[in-house]
Amino acid sequence: MLLYRHSGIFLLTLLLPCGIDSSDDTGVCADGVCGVGGTSSTLERIRERRRQQELGYPSSSSASSSAAAVRFTTDEAAAAAAIPRITTLTDDNIRQLNQFFTDTEVTHNMHQIIQENNIQYMYSVLEQRPEFAHVRDAKGQGPMWWAHQYGRMEFIQLFKMHAVSEGLRDIDGFTPLDLYGNSGKTTLVDLFRKSTSKSKESMDDDITEEERWTKLKPSDLPPPYLFRDWSNTTVNIVDDDDDVTTIKVATGSIAQPGTDKYYSTFDMLPGIIPRETIASVLDLLRGQKGDGSTSLPLDEDPDTVDGMPTQEIFLDNDGLRSGESSKGGQPEDLPRRKVLRSSIRKLLDPILYDKLTPYIRQRFSERCGNEVAGRACTPCYSLIRRYRAGERISHAPHHDGHSFVTVVVSLSDYGREYRGGLYVTPQFHQRNYLALSRGDAVVHQSDLFHGVQVLENVTLDVDENGHQLTAPERWSWILWFRDSDTCQDNSQSWHTKCALTGNPTCQLLHARTRVDEKDVLHWNQLASDSGHGAASFKLARAYLKLLPSSLSYDRQKAMDLFQRAVDTTNEPDGHYGLAGLYLEEVSSKREGGDDPLMKALIHLEKAALARHPFAMFNMGIAHLYGYGYPNNTNNPDIAGQWLEACGLPEGIYLRSLQMNALGKKQEADDYLKQATILGHGSPIREAARKHTGSGGAGGVDLNLIWPISSFGNRPDKV
Repeated sequence: MLLYRHSGIFLLTLLLPCGIDSSDDTGVCADGVCGVGGTSSTLERIRERRRQQELGYPSSSSASSSAAAVRFTTDEAAAAAAIPRITTLTDDNIRQLNQFFTDTEVTHNMHQIIQENNIQYMYSVLEQRPEFAHVRDAKGQGPMWWAHQYGRMEFIQLFKMHAVSEGLRDIDGFTPLDLYGNSGKTTLVDLFRKSTSKSKESMDDDITEEERWTKLKPSDLPPPYLFRDWSNTTVNIVDDDDDVTTIKVATGSIAQPGTDKYYSTFDMLPGIIPRETIASVLDLLRGQKGDGSTSLPLDEDPDTVDGMPTQEIFLDNDGLRSGESSKGGQPEDLPRRKVLRSSIRKLLDPILYDKLTPYIRQRFSERCGNEVAGRACTPCYSLIRRYRAGERISHAPHHDGHSFVTVVVSLSDYGREYRGGLYVTPQFHQRNYLALSRGDAVVHQSDLFHGVQVLENVTLDVDENGHQLTAPERWSWILWFRDSDTCQDNSQSWHTKCALTGNPTCQLLHARTRVDEKDVLHWNQLASDSGHGAASFKLARAYLKLLPSSLSYDRQKAMDLFQRAVDTTNEPDGHYGLAGLYLEEVSSKREGGDDPLMKALIHLEKAALARHPFAMFNMGIAHLYGYGYPNNTNNPDIAGQWLEACGLPEGIYLRSLQMNALGKKQEADDYLKQATILGHGSPIREAARKHTGSGGAGGVDLNLIWPISSFGNRPDKV
């Protein structure tokens, strides 16, 4: 390690020439990337950088190296350029960099880039010189302080990627969080601290119905409705040894979206797993600490439905059966997980193969029974997933398009350990929750529209020992069956027959398996014509060129289709799409009749009523920036409630900033921890969010195009 001095300024760096043998613990070079520190950790960082680039994280190709050097042209910068680059910083390097408080040309230019909000430029700078993220000026402040000062969310996320802490203090004892929004303009902190003199809540009763939109709070959302329309029976099942077992079955059905002609059915098998077996499984998963942690870390990769951390562990899938990791190239502790998986499977496999599989083959005997050669229903994927207050609590509504039959077994008690949980959704998107207790299994096919929402801030029942949980937690064992002895994907044929009969849900699902674009458009159009709101929503986005298609851009057709989605099924994504188009009218100053801003707000409210997470987030933004309020007024209290209720890491992070602005440090830390657990600041989270959208269709943007508010500012992108 060498300490360079230039013009009285110390610059800390490590000399590491490329070409060091990767077996040497002092460093590693790969593909022109040189790192410092232990070989294994450096290789992991290199792999992580590659994964980020594959997900679209900007690299040096997004801005030329010459452009990145434009601001650093002084004598001091020239000296810095001569210092070997530190492409991978160790914790020790970072600690030593943070000991030097000095005004330099580098600190000046970094501050200016942040002030000008030139995020792409900063990407390029840090791609070449990542140590610049850790520089500190004479006040002890650095890029993370300035990013908070100007409320630059994208910069904050970028600096977190480079391991810059929000907990460091400057010479006056201030952390970056303490400076948030202190730039001399109306900022987030100002908005969070405002005391509105006359918000819509306190207005007289002579306001119009449209003006009353600001009264809606998360606490006004419909309470959980429990599904109770069960028909009960018993079924005798025969296992491979010809042993007969009688099991109880409760069958339910619910109208599919867009029609009262077609129904999705589902079965509930109460107590299919003994409670003592579940207790043993949970002991294996939780370990001995009893603090909400797990014996081994759960997966945190983005969920393919909503981009949230999965919080799961696979017990069986294609990768594991071939001796590889459970999720392709994603690293995992295979030796320890192998022991855990084996222990859990010893407890659950007898239930799977002696009860569940025989029941499913008998229940769906015409399509995947034992007599159908090569097409017997087979459990191809098995995993355990957790939802917990303060972490992930939801799974956006969806169809299991990859599964011929799905089984969800509750490992938690409704009322005692959680409320809410698994819900099924008919037309108009009312949520019908299934009150599942330990050992209860739900069996359904891919036509069932369903999701998960574990409710926070609820009172849980006292158990038999007088204990009461304070943090709701729901564990479930999930099985995906395919109609193939070898787990072959036959999904292209699953919905053909019912699609031809005119079933709009089958037409939508059939469209998803088509390869030819004309077929995709044809079946989505049929589903839309038959009243399926999700199909209308997809077509609308295709006309806006937000989904790949040969359709010509047509804003009016898109608006008509969004409206059709709203009219036929009260589709939340349809409301959100209309809100976005009306906000574009405001921002582009399009001529129109009624106030497009108020129309946008009303559609956001209706989407939020259906718990659309992106709409709920933007409800928080609207209340915070005072959209729809009299000039220079807002309601930060309601804003904070919506930002928290949306459950998104971006909203939880803003909630932490609000608590910090109000001087509630502990609450701020708690929200910040939750946001971090949910992936805030990770480029993988951002890429996954853009890929999955709100769960209804990929590419739906969380950042709406808001106009300039009456405070003279507009929301930064998150």
